[in-house]
Amino acid sequence: MDLVRDIVLYKEIFWENPDAKAPAGAPASAEKIVDIDDAEARLARFAPFIQRVFPEVTDGIIESELVEIPNMQKALCGQAPVEGETAPGFDIPGRLFLKLDSHLPISGSVKARGGIYEVLKLAETLAVDAGMLTWEDDYSVLTDERFREFFSQYKVAVGSTGNLGLSIGIISAAIGFQVTVHMSADARQWKKDMLRSKGVIVVEYPDDYEAAVAQGRREAEADPMCHFVDDENSLDLFAGYSVAGKRLKKYLDDQGIVIDEDHKLYVYLPCGVGGAPGGVTYGIKEYFGENAYCYFAEPTHAPCMALGLITGLHNKIAVGDVGIDGKTEADGLAVGRPSRLVAEAMVNRLNGCYTVDDAKLYPYLAMLKDTEDIFIEPSACAAFEGLRYVHGGENDIHIIWATGGNMVPEEEKTAYYNKGINTLEEAASQATATDALVGQPALDAHIAKTMHENNDIQKETINGLMKTSAGYGSFTDKTLTFEFPIQDWQANRVGNLHGGIICTAFDLTIAALARFYARENFAPTISIDVKYVRPASVGDTLVVTAKATSTGRRITQLTAEASSKSTGKLVATAASVYMNVDTTKEHK
Repeated sequence: MDLVRDIVLYKEIFWENPDAKAPAGAPASAEKIVDIDDAEARLARFAPFIQRVFPEVTDGIIESELVEIPNMQKALCGQAPVEGETAPGFDIPGRLFLKLDSHLPISGSVKARGGIYEVLKLAETLAVDAGMLTWEDDYSVLTDERFREFFSQYKVAVGSTGNLGLSIGIISAAIGFQVTVHMSADARQWKKDMLRSKGVIVVEYPDDYEAAVAQGRREAEADPMCHFVDDENSLDLFAGYSVAGKRLKKYLDDQGIVIDEDHKLYVYLPCGVGGAPGGVTYGIKEYFGENAYCYFAEPTHAPCMALGLITGLHNKIAVGDVGIDGKTEADGLAVGRPSRLVAEAMVNRLNGCYTVDDAKLYPYLAMLKDTEDIFIEPSACAAFEGLRYVHGGENDIHIIWATGGNMVPEEEKTAYYNKGINTLEEAASQATATDALVGQPALDAHIAKTMHENNDIQKETINGLMKTSAGYGSFTDKTLTFEFPIQDWQANRVGNLHGGIICTAFDLTIAALARFYARENFAPTISIDVKYVRPASVGDTLVVTAKATSTGRRITQLTAEASSKSTGKLVATAASVYMNVDTTKEHK
């Protein structure tokens, strides 16, 4: 498969799941994996305990804000500068929001949902079974010394790259459990230091996440008093994450934000082993059904879920099996093998996966900080790349699910930010900061969108009849190339390619590049001048390359060359002028 080949070569990919489906409305599936209502009720019972132990959680409910980020949206779309001039960027016609699980109380990451929930459920089960607690009690009694003494005889263990370990470690220590976190080599040092400061035993491994989990599981199985939080297979973790979907539905309803067939919801979630994004996706699909589209983001060096789903092998294949090193700056996503539970659950629920190069994480981080004064960690920034591929309409809602960052030490935040700015400045030697990040991806997306419109949506028009067979371009060189197979019906009376068809090929290619620079404006042709050099034959392919020579506010000037793919010889040249018409002002 081409996508698997690209994954092995560490190339960025986008995969649209052909099996994603959900009947109209909710729920998304008759098959219930977890009981979301039961999980939410349990979290409500624990609210008094959470409020007493963690006073910053004023109502005892661990939930994050959903904030609109219009300045970041403008920067990504090239309508507002980060540094330097504006530039064309992503196409995001709807509204863009950030789900701040990065700022969830207690542990500052999405893992506060599932990780804390599982430990709370364990504590409840033990206390109820011991006759010390009933569901009708005020759970703040769990802070009494008699409960801490009771819980201290039990152990909790978990394997983690970082954020899950923080959540499990902090809440387990607060309840009174003995807790051990097995951490892989990918985990940040500050996370290990923070856990140790709270009395958590941290066991470090020179190997990857999978090795840490395996060792933690073995040790727990040998101790009947130890509960192992299994990030790969835990239904309790999954249930805790899934509550997010129900709460999101209530929040959007309260805000008057409608999600239906005319107002779609697009959600972009960073993915490691899959537990957190899988549970959140499950909850979203249960409450929004076919009107919600969820996508997982992974690093190019650790795309375990994408590899498992695309091949259909799920957890039976690891990135190391195909030669991928699993080393990434996105430490929370540095996982080699996906969760079987999540992979199977996502077969008909997840809409797609995409991968992102580590080099883009820090620039996204710096852009968000500059435009919205919000900090999230590098791995959370992987989600932004999905906006390159998914566009939607002007009535749609896009949510970037920020998975962590608030607990990062200030010196680390500064280092991450500076790395992003330095990357942008280096790339900005030939382009603006926004160009450096989104210019080429935006051009690639524009080309793909244009080919889809020509070949599929307009297939009965001259645009479609031209059957554009390939498209590519260079943002740096300001070029765009389309290839057109020369068909029998396009021949003139002597059997060569008709001159009018050559002019049409020029117009389709040049217009596509002109529209890219026009952004949201209309770009009508003012003039096109074609000079013919030599004939082209039926059966050959005409390769047309357009180049923007001047991109002003009102006028775009372009040149183009058409050549034979079989011989490489020049067939014709063209020069053209297009106008950028602001349709908003024209309508006014």
